Amino acid sequence: MTDPYRNFLCACIRSDRAEVQTSVRRDTWNWERLFQTASNESLLPLLYSQFKSLDLLNLLPSDIADFLLAVETANRERNQSIVDELKAAVTLLNKIGIQPVLLKGLAYLKTGVYADPANRFLIDIDLLVPKEQGQAAAEALIQNGWVANNLDAFRNFRHHSPALHRPSSVWIEIHHSLGIGVCQRVLPAHEVIERSDAVNWNGLCVRVPAKDDLLAHLIMHSQIQHPYHQRIWTPIRAMVDLLLLNRCFGPDLHWESVANRFSAAGKYGVFALHLLQVKDSLGLALPLRIRLNPFLRFCWYRRKTLQRHPKLRYFDPFYMLSMALAH
Repeated sequence: MTDPYRNFLCACIRSDRAEVQTSVRRDTWNWERLFQTASNESLLPLLYSQFKSLDLLNLLPSDIADFLLAVETANRERNQSIVDELKAAVTLLNKIGIQPVLLKGLAYLKTGVYADPANRFLIDIDLLVPKEQGQAAAEALIQNGWVANNLDAFRNFRHHSPALHRPSSVWIEIHHSLGIGVCQRVLPAHEVIERSDAVNWNGLCVRVPAKDDLLAHLIMHSQIQHPYHQRIWTPIRAMVDLLLLNRCFGPDLHWESVANRFSAAGKYGVFALHLLQVKDSLGLALPLRIRLNPFLRFCWYRRKTLQRHPKLRYFDPFYMLSMALAH
């Protein structure tokens, strides 16, 4: 059985006003369960704006509306503190001639993918630098108060140096690539850096990836780097990012070119199934024709079946083997 609160979040985002109204008016509706699900999906700061855009704030009990507005306000303040931390780090990196490329959340905020930055929950700061500059970048931060996470047993095998942080602040990951294995074929780091654009951020120089690279990295990160179960239960926030990315840049995105990158790496199925999932969940108008062969049709049917009947995953050898290997 699918999760009604996860479905509700998807209905909010695709602006399904009727389903939102019907859900909230049910006698069995549980606001705490919605908040827990939204928090797990990193979407709680988005809810107030979604109810407002649907003109449904009147449906909310006053204490619920006040709570959601307070969450949005708190996230705006939190994001500003993360931006301040980014600026402190970039100041040091610029001094030694390094212009880091912003990745993921901060790149979406800088490029205006989110109209209101308070709606995007940021987890950490991800920066990409040329591999030969990675050690110098990490040392510059360590010499100025950042501490490396040397407790990570896999720190020497990741696509970034050990995460760095200062007390009471978020982690900074300095990437030298955008993933391991097949990820390096889909999106080589040196190409992303070459195609990135230098921008001024309050007197500091950062770089933002090209629009197609933002798109490819988003899909790759969500569907290849994340644990296998998230290919079936894709994080809603990742789907929202894709929906808004497409809405923001529209005709400037070269979807066929991105699809060809995945095809060349033998991962067209990952790309195709993810777009079908975003269409199914959030109402994305497919920007290109999806080429579904019999195997991909079976994979899509399997995914939908596991979503409807989650317990079946324990009898699915592909799912169980992938989860075991991930652990």
